[in-house]
Amino acid sequence: MAPTILLRTAVVLAACASAHAQSFSYTSFAGSTGLTMNGTAAVSGAVLRVTPGSSSAIGATWRTQPVSVSAGFDTTFSFQISSLVFGGADGIAFVIHDDPRGASAIGGDGSAMGYGTQAAAQIPIANSLAIEIDTYNAGAPWSDPDDNHVSVHTNATGDNNGYENLSIGVGTPVALMSNGAIHKMRVQYVPGTLKVYVDDLVNPLITSAYNFTTGGTWLAGGSVGGLNLSGGTSAYVGFTAACGGATEIHDITGWDWTSTIAAPVAYCTAGTSTHGCVPSIGASGQPSASLANACTITVTGVEGQQNGLVFYGVDNSGFAALPWGTGSSFMCVKSPIQRTPAQATGGSFAACDGTLALDWNAFQQAFPTGLGNPWTSGAQVYAQGWYRDPPAPKTTHLSNALELTCLP
Repeated sequence: MAPTILLRTAVVLAACASAHAQSFSYTSFAGSTGLTMNGTAAVSGAVLRVTPGSSSAIGATWRTQPVSVSAGFDTTFSFQISSLVFGGADGIAFVIHDDPRGASAIGGDGSAMGYGTQAAAQIPIANSLAIEIDTYNAGAPWSDPDDNHVSVHTNATGDNNGYENLSIGVGTPVALMSNGAIHKMRVQYVPGTLKVYVDDLVNPLITSAYNFTTGGTWLAGGSVGGLNLSGGTSAYVGFTAACGGATEIHDITGWDWTSTIAAPVAYCTAGTSTHGCVPSIGASGQPSASLANACTITVTGVEGQQNGLVFYGVDNSGFAALPWGTGSSFMCVKSPIQRTPAQATGGSFAACDGTLALDWNAFQQAFPTGLGNPWTSGAQVYAQGWYRDPPAPKTTHLSNALELTCLP
């Protein structure tokens, strides 16, 4: 390969094509980081107090950076609703969104529960899915079934609200959620199914057919679309709450989150070297636009005691693999391509025990003006390995290729 050709990340898919995870955990909110708090939301001791018990209070708290939701997630949080005045109102919502306001998003008070709206001056959270822990029967136009229910609301990419005609699933917990005790909610999503658990974290209270891409069905009738996720994969996640004339304190006492993140996808065909080597490319995980997670690129099964490198491109649209000279390899990455530094494959001569490895984050930091930099969430990378094989028709061979998608 000519030295002027730019090379890009070759990620090797591990022997198994299993997904990996993105996770965080708050056992206490004292001194917590990674959160953005809006309205009345604040840390109180070790708890996240989304609203105090004051009239018309509105609070919202989000993870400051979006997290992956499209491939699946499992999250559990504990909450406490206490100090009821005039019977208490209105409840907490767990919300997933990609509203244009990002981490500064906040909705209205009262039965809008901090994500919807009930006044012209209030801005609802659009492009969202909200799971209400609703403690107030608001009557028309909300049509709440009672004052102790859980309901999943979405209006696709439009403005969301607490109206029950936007519900895709509803259930009544065994316990009164505003009784001052600490309760737990678990929300589990695999593409096509959303499950919500309250206190009993094994048997779901709600099971709804839903997909963030294609949407679901309102209980009141009619189909509702999915969300427009950041990079097609990620969204802001967090909590909203609100009071009206009746009030209560809304606390989150702990929160765990794990995203399921799809593994990089291998494609194309590796060439067979002079000594019968058929290299395979993979990675330890998807790359991150913020370099938040490790991504080590590996090409195994390479000719030993040779030189090679990994290269990548950022746009494979409309590209068909091209023969690499008259040998058995194919060029699987569309130009322009970025090359990474050359390296020795190690191993033994005439054996297929050579390896190419690339620390993706270190390369991006060392070459800030390289192809694709600065990266954005959802950006794609198409990577391949190149190595010398002097007896081959082109004196070189290529591995198969890998498609990666940048996480936040």
